[in-house]
Amino acid sequence: MITYRRKLIILPESETAVVLVPVPVPVPEIKVVARELAQSEAAPITLGDVQSTLRAKLNSTNKLKFTGVISSINTMAKVIGCAAHDLPANPAKLKERLATTSPAMAGLTEGSWSSMRSRVLSGLRLTTVKVMAGRRTDPLAPAWHILMALLPKNDGTRPALSRFAGYCTDFKYEPDEINDSHFKRFLSILETESMRGEPRLIHRKAIMAWNWATEAIPEWPKQIIIVPTKKSDGYVLPLSSFSASFQSNVEDHLEYLRDPPEDDDDAPIHGLKETTLNARRFSLLQIASVLACEGIPIATFNSVSDLPTRAHMALVCQFYTKRFLGRENSTQVLTLLEVLRGLAHHQKKDDDLAKAIARRIKKLLGKAGQKRGMTKKNKDRLLPFKNHALVRDFLLLPLALCSRAAKKTPDKLKAAHTMRNAIAMEIELMCPLRSANLANLSVDKNLIAYNQGKQKRYRLYIPAEEVKNDQSISMDLPEQACDLIHRYIKDFRHLLIDSLFLATGPTYLFPTSEGKPMTGKNLAFSICKMLKSELGLEFNIHLFRHVACFLYLKQNPNGYETMRKTLGHKQLTTTINYYAELEQLEAFQNFDETILLLRAGAPHKHQKNVKKPVIPALVFPVEQPVKFDLSFQGVCDVI
Repeated sequence: MITYRRKLIILPESETAVVLVPVPVPVPEIKVVARELAQSEAAPITLGDVQSTLRAKLNSTNKLKFTGVISSINTMAKVIGCAAHDLPANPAKLKERLATTSPAMAGLTEGSWSSMRSRVLSGLRLTTVKVMAGRRTDPLAPAWHILMALLPKNDGTRPALSRFAGYCTDFKYEPDEINDSHFKRFLSILETESMRGEPRLIHRKAIMAWNWATEAIPEWPKQIIIVPTKKSDGYVLPLSSFSASFQSNVEDHLEYLRDPPEDDDDAPIHGLKETTLNARRFSLLQIASVLACEGIPIATFNSVSDLPTRAHMALVCQFYTKRFLGRENSTQVLTLLEVLRGLAHHQKKDDDLAKAIARRIKKLLGKAGQKRGMTKKNKDRLLPFKNHALVRDFLLLPLALCSRAAKKTPDKLKAAHTMRNAIAMEIELMCPLRSANLANLSVDKNLIAYNQGKQKRYRLYIPAEEVKNDQSISMDLPEQACDLIHRYIKDFRHLLIDSLFLATGPTYLFPTSEGKPMTGKNLAFSICKMLKSELGLEFNIHLFRHVACFLYLKQNPNGYETMRKTLGHKQLTTTINYYAELEQLEAFQNFDETILLLRAGAPHKHQKNVKKPVIPALVFPVEQPVKFDLSFQGVCDVI
């Protein structure tokens, strides 16, 4: 095959010219596998179809590759919990299904997980399914190669544009012709053919990097791309959307709830805390926004007393019934109806309306049943803790993370984040706190340091006014926890704060880069993400309290008073209502053991001279105890 390439020629008159020179180019070899499957055939619908197609094409040349793909499809189906014929042969849809699990949850290493994904994608390509490569191995087109070389290497713009440049190379788009439509099609390809990354985030970052390069690099094409606005399905309007009188009345109402007047017999007995007031402000905005969505003019709301009416109550219920797919008794509805009832009673002084709303709440609660104890989701999330090996790994995880962070690594910030998560989890294991209390812990105020010999020890103290139910928390942290916290404060905590903000304010235990305390939501997200990555657990921060009670009651049946004090419940009935159901698991286990024993032919206690049957015993290997070096001089890996 002969093709022509441009070649620069220097003429005798010192002028330059570009001429076409014939250059022989070898024809690339076509692999046997590609040739066999290049025939026109219908694209597979499921991964089971992919397996069937590959089995039909098996021969001595491709056997090793094809059997590896078939095996990986079986592994993916097992991980997700279905058959191969239940999984679509679509990269984007497979990514959605895999998002609900992780390597740890599947019992796979990171390498095995990556290999499984790669082989399944390879199988899709072999059966004519369009798949966008996550990492490019082929060279870029010359024009794109030159442009990409102009980008800085370490500020993130080059990685942000790399997939777009590869996409343009594949579709033969030149840099000078790029406009908004090319980026829109790039997003479409990401959403339908990619199994890696978040499509909208990749698309948005690519546009922002392109626009930056347009302004910063003279050689870059001067076409500015419109940055897409972030999609949101939120319906709650900001307070500024409403009239000035409504805004003012909302703040007056919150002040009334913060410090109820003593001479008002209808006022609440106790004032609300700041966190509760913020939640109430949001609830008022939710109600007003729902009514606006349902067609009530915003101009009609001049005060919070305009919100509670029978018609408005019906509209709120109607809106959330649609939003929750026909479910009438969602927690959201019950919460907002309770707010409306309070407004009708305290602000509108309409007891008949307040009673009507109360009847609606009672009716909805009657459909749902009086909710007591843990939700079904939290009960399901506790089931893995029946596994003794998982419990051991869970309890040892803070030590393992500290061991990892203590190793010498060039990425000190990452080590500090790892150590922060380890300390947060260690505190939650020893004293299950609510997320807001955990995030706002101060080294000076809440961790009272004292010396025990040569060792630094800490007493955790949180005053009653900072705790949800006005029960103060005071405890001496165990020796191991104190050693970990001392090492974190001494060597890691300052790495989380920018140098400009060091020693400029309170010393929070879990600071942001500006030295302020992390929000409970962000700290909880970081801990739960770590637990899913390390142990494959679907977790929420409040589940630490449930796990603590579950593990303690398993070892100490009827130990409710201890857990009441540990969790800070005012009344023992609260603890019993939440956790008595946990003992049912052990009760059923004991009952089943009795039934199985009788099934095996064990004699009745009144029968005599009956030979007891021999029941084969299951022998399990004895696990060796794990030793830890907590000196941080030669810290060992755990598990």
